[in-house]
Amino acid sequence: MVLERIVKTKRSFVQSLPKPALNQDLTPEQSYNFFEALQTPGLNVIAELKSESPSEGVIKKNYDPVAIAQEYVKGGASCISVLTDEPFFGGSFADLHKVRQAVNVPLLCKDFIIDKRQVYAAKQNGADAVLLIVRILEAIELKKLKAVIESLNMLPVIEVFDEEDLNIALELNPRILLVNNRNLDSLKLDMSNTDSLLTAIPQHIKIIAASGLQIPEDVKNYDSRIENILVGTMLMRSNHPAACIQELKQCRA
Repeated sequence: MVLERIVKTKRSFVQSLPKPALNQDLTPEQSYNFFEALQTPGLNVIAELKSESPSEGVIKKNYDPVAIAQEYVKGGASCISVLTDEPFFGGSFADLHKVRQAVNVPLLCKDFIIDKRQVYAAKQNGADAVLLIVRILEAIELKKLKAVIESLNMLPVIEVFDEEDLNIALELNPRILLVNNRNLDSLKLDMSNTDSLLTAIPQHIKIIAASGLQIPEDVKNYDSRIENILVGTMLMRSNHPAACIQELKQCRA
């Protein structure tokens, strides 16, 4: 399965990351409140940066994360998600660092996090939030990594796909859940997936719907409770990402 292959590769990668020294300052030059940025009335767009993916192949040739991030901000993105996985998504922590220097919105480090060294790297390079994927971690690992993220004053964004994931995630008392419409094992897409889980998610938990939007009008198909969306491929393929973000927001105005 694709997810199993990604995680296996990631286990080798994390061994190359340095362990921070006890007295090492991990504080980036700038930081922003990811959770607060999603309190704005209307649709909040978390615009994603990625050059490729296992499901889509190469998405953006001549990938320039800084230029694209600046377009995202111009279009009104509330936050930016930066893929830092290199083998499968063409990203890096260096991309995260460069984007942090260029924009003044909160950043999500989106990766397959399995080790606290990745969390430290995310913090050092300017992340304000870090994604934790339920189905690649044991419950005890999730709890430990969530605690590390919070100890570094970042927001853990917990990703779920199905009811089993959700039940595990709710044990963590999350402030925010990302519901993926794509099954990471099979890469199959089900755009009704987010809405199907809504009734089981307590009202006080913020929800981010992710994956599958093809055109801005697709956002109208979501339940009115969905106020936050993560959009990647559609924006990366657009010649005018700023305008695309504005159109997304107008579709739910």
